[in-house]
Amino acid sequence: MKHNFKDRTGIKYGKLTCTDKFERRGKKIYWLCRCDCGNEKWICAQNLLAAKSCGCNNKTSHTIHGMTGTRIHETWNHMIQRCRNENHKFYKDYGGRGIAVCYEWIGTEGFIRFNEWAMANGYQENLTLDRIDNDKGYSPDNCRWVDQLTQNNNKRSNKHYTYNGETHTIAEWARLYGIKYTTLDMRLNKRGWDIEKALTREVTPNGRIGT
Repeated sequence: MKHNFKDRTGIKYGKLTCTDKFERRGKKIYWLCRCDCGNEKWICAQNLLAAKSCGCNNKTSHTIHGMTGTRIHETWNHMIQRCRNENHKFYKDYGGRGIAVCYEWIGTEGFIRFNEWAMANGYQENLTLDRIDNDKGYSPDNCRWVDQLTQNNNKRSNKHYTYNGETHTIAEWARLYGIKYTTLDMRLNKRGWDIEKALTREVTPNGRIGT
């Protein structure tokens, strides 16, 4: 069917795409538009160029998902900032060395997907977001929720020591052998002992590290 006005079906204006539905209201034509955010809205044809979106551009993330300020949202935001904000104090250790956030976790909709993943994969208020492989980015298959001890042991700055076929960090060896972390660290990094001597030499009753 031909119309005496421009057919805008499929034409995109900002985040809005005109569907094939329209209606005449008095002398004006309104198109049902679908926004990139998923919402649909009737918009007057003469206002399409100025509309840009269904209005989601003017909403804060709080009005969209209601979780701004929560711990899970702060965790997500810090992740994004470390990887994408060049002015962030830790950017050089993340985005600066190629650590990225997967596409599906970017943007407002990305937070919603991140939150859904977190709740389905063990999120708790006392756990932190950890990357399994520190040389890879943030994505569902490389992230997990762990306690602070596990995350500390997974830092790429940690030294690992092998003894009797097992490899652990200083903190892990100290816990396994019942030795104070400071004592073991002193033996290995200050005294230069090998791992076997550091683990097996008894601490004297007066607390001295020994020779």
